[in-house]
Amino acid sequence: MSTIIKNYYNPVIGRFFSPDNYVQLPEFTQGFNRYSYCLNNPLKYKDPDGQSYRDLNEDDWVRNLSTGEFEWMDNVTSPETTPKGYRYVGPNDNDILKDLNIASQTQRQEVNRVGIGGTADEFGRIAPQIAKAEATGIVDVSAIVSYNLENRSANNTLGRTFEGVRFTGTLITVTGSSNTDVALNYKGSLGVTTDGITTYNALRTPSTYMIPVGSKISSASVMYPAQSINSNMNFQKATISAGTLNPGLQKSPLPINMHFNLMLYPTIRPRP
Repeated sequence: MSTIIKNYYNPVIGRFFSPDNYVQLPEFTQGFNRYSYCLNNPLKYKDPDGQSYRDLNEDDWVRNLSTGEFEWMDNVTSPETTPKGYRYVGPNDNDILKDLNIASQTQRQEVNRVGIGGTADEFGRIAPQIAKAEATGIVDVSAIVSYNLENRSANNTLGRTFEGVRFTGTLITVTGSSNTDVALNYKGSLGVTTDGITTYNALRTPSTYMIPVGSKISSASVMYPAQSINSNMNFQKATISAGTLNPGLQKSPLPINMHFNLMLYPTIRPRP
């Protein structure tokens, strides 16, 4: 059981313990269900004061020009309704990424690698075998947003807070030989470069993946907390790198180095 504004709410059954004071939409049947929240559609509507539902898009993200922080502000829907000292950002979490000049769409690359191996016979002769491997790299970017009623204010009744930006890299490899397995995900890493400085995190195999036979999946994330992001920060690129380790290969495949552009728009900085 939790308290929302002035009413007690049971999140298990999705109902309030006492009815709304008003039938908010008489021409719609859900308007008469006064124990439900926002016409039983909380993904589209909100009820910040417990009196009447409102569209979620009536609140938008803005950026404080003095602190550089992103704030969710009630009753802001456009640049015209944005108060002085703030810059309008937009209604969606991905609009924060656009304001930071970060490309938010999922990016992927594919590469092929070949190694030559073989097993010696009783006379020491080696019959060469070709080991092929395919690798797919995927990079996702997301703005991390939380809801905390302890952080709510007169202009942010839901306590919606921007927590930071997360970059997630995934490497999927498929090997073409069971005898000479090309481990393309060996010592893999995800790197994110900002202002010429790269932060790395090792690729690891998640325990929650359903991994097809013959495939290897590994992933890593790099998180930039909101407190570490400033107005002049330039997110440049993400890199998925991986090597090989197979003593049975006479010639190992070349390491993988996939580069993903993170800039939504190219930036030109003056020479110092």
